[in-house]
Amino acid sequence: MIWRHSIPNQRVVEIRSWNSTRCPSRPTKYSVAPHRPPAVLQANQESRREALRSYRLVEIGVSTWRDHDSSQIHVPWKYHPANPNADPEYAVWGNRGCRVQSRPGWRVLYADIYGIPLREAAMPYSPQKVYIDFTRDIIYLGPEFKPALLQSFLTASGPYQELRDLQCLALDRKLMLGGPNARWDSLRTALYSLRHRPLKEIYIVPDDEERYLEDRYYYRKHKISLREPGQEYAFWAHGAAEDEPEKTVVENLGEWFEEFWKENGCEREVPRVGWRSVRRDGRRMGDYKTGAWEVQRKVGDMRVWKSWVPPEDA
Repeated sequence: MIWRHSIPNQRVVEIRSWNSTRCPSRPTKYSVAPHRPPAVLQANQESRREALRSYRLVEIGVSTWRDHDSSQIHVPWKYHPANPNADPEYAVWGNRGCRVQSRPGWRVLYADIYGIPLREAAMPYSPQKVYIDFTRDIIYLGPEFKPALLQSFLTASGPYQELRDLQCLALDRKLMLGGPNARWDSLRTALYSLRHRPLKEIYIVPDDEERYLEDRYYYRKHKISLREPGQEYAFWAHGAAEDEPEKTVVENLGEWFEEFWKENGCEREVPRVGWRSVRRDGRRMGDYKTGAWEVQRKVGDMRVWKSWVPPEDA
C-alpha cells in the first residue's frame, strides 16, 4: 500500500519531434524530453514490482517506421555528402552510382543498387522507451513538437500506433494556431482520430515558450507540471456588446468534439477540454494571458472547423 501511494498522482511526459522535410538525410525523430522517472520504479525490487502494475513500457516513435521503405540506406550524418562538416577521413563520393566508404570493416554500399540518390537515403530512428501510466500521466506535445508531424503521429494505427491507451493530452498553443487551412486539416484529422482511444481530457497550453527553454530545461532532467490557470478570461469580438462575450476556444472545441464524435457513431464520452499553465521546475515560461488571447484571436469561433468534413480513412 505504501508503494502504491508513492506513485505520482500526475506526471507530465513531454514529447518532442524533429522534422526531416528540409533535409532528407535526417529522418523524422520523436523523443521524450529529459525527465526524472518516478522514484517508485527505482527504489528497490518490491517497489518496482508494485509500480509495474500501473506503468507500461511505451515506445515513442514507432509511427516513423510505418511508411519506411526497407530498401533505403542510412548514411550516418557524420559522413553524409549533404553535411558540409563531414569527416574527411572517411569519404563519400557522388550522388547516383556512388559508394560509401566509412569506418574500416564497414561494408561498401552502392546506392545505384536501389535506384535512389544517396543524399535522399535515410532510416527512421529507433523508438525511445518510456514508462507511462495512462490513468495518471499527461502526454504533452510541447513547443518542440512540429505541427507538420501531428497527423502522422496521432493517426497511425495497428503496430505503428503511438500512445494506444492515451487518456490525457495537452497541446502547446502553436499546434492550435494552424495558419493555412491545410495545417488545420492536419490538426482536425488528428483530433478526430482520437475517438478510437479512451481520451478523457485535452488541454491547451498557451504559455510555454520555445525560446525560453534554457540549457537546464532543454537538455537536463527537470519536472514539468501543468496547473489550473487560476484566472478565467472573457473575450469580446470587435464591435460586440459588453454583455455578449464570445465563446472561448475551449468551449468551441468541446462542442466540436461533441458534434463530430457523436455524429460519427462514437460511443465514448466526449473529452473534457480546458486550459493549463505550464511550469518547469516550478518556474513560469511565457505570459499566460498573451498566449491565450493569441489562440482565441486566431482560432476564434472555429467556424472553419465546424464546416469541416472528416476524411473517410480517419
